Amino acid sequence: MKLLLILVVILSIIGMVYLIFKHFMKLRYSIKSIIPNQQYIIQSSLPFQSSYIIDQSDINYYKRIFLDERPLVQNDNQLLNDPRNYQFDNFDNYLVDEIVKPNKESVLNKRDQQNVHDTEVQKVIKEEYKKISDQTHTNRGNMINEIINHNPQRSNEIRDIISKINERNSTVYNLNRENEVTVLCKTWDSANELVKDDIINALLDSKKGEQEIYCPTGVVSRIVESTLIENPEKMPKPRSLYKEEMLAKASLLKDKNPDMNKDQFKSLLLDTYQQDYNGVLNKDEIHTHTKDWIDYID
Repeated sequence: MKLLLILVVILSIIGMVYLIFKHFMKLRYSIKSIIPNQQYIIQSSLPFQSSYIIDQSDINYYKRIFLDERPLVQNDNQLLNDPRNYQFDNFDNYLVDEIVKPNKESVLNKRDQQNVHDTEVQKVIKEEYKKISDQTHTNRGNMINEIINHNPQRSNEIRDIISKINERNSTVYNLNRENEVTVLCKTWDSANELVKDDIINALLDSKKGEQEIYCPTGVVSRIVESTLIENPEKMPKPRSLYKEEMLAKASLLKDKNPDMNKDQFKSLLLDTYQQDYNGVLNKDEIHTHTKDWIDYID
């Protein structure tokens, strides 16, 4: 408990400093190209903020919704057609609302509290899909029929969702530049019955109202994430959740080892993290998540 109180105080001080810093510096987001016309990263102008991966297919998706919901303003035309390096204006604010703000009452975040565009989440999704994609896969046409008929009571809904996904024919750069239906079929082909049930749930959850489905990255990420249903410890988490989880582990470990000195405990804690997050985070990534606070543990 002593450690937890110390950490709470330290984080409170850091939070106060950050709020003062934030007060004098305007929070801005910018989109920078990672792969020209393929993949972008959304970053904050302030430190300690998560970053977000967004594909060109996602940009196209959100542009269409933005234009449907808001009339085109002539001054925004360049922004709408050239989403590479700029400070957020109308379309950008819309993206911030839908993708970035984790506590905002937005369409995406009502459905997905962890935010599939978070770079930490996408790293795990990419690694899991590589394992799936490396396997041999059977006939895609027969597989679509199998997916549609897996839940007979909702087969019409499933057929309609797959039809909409197939119609937009969006590719996701983070997943081998493959389109959504290919990702669905490969994931299905490698799945057991429990995972298949969860893939069906992921498809049904991809509906946005009666006529719309969510962005390509959101749809395929949920499908691939279904393969981890039997390994919840490997479920992707945004950076903020890793930090909370690690602090809780540190507090419990300190309670069990109250007599250790600072260096001994730090070594034990890092060893514990490497064991607990084996296959999820490597040594450098653990350092990234702990460097802001681990040296303050007494």
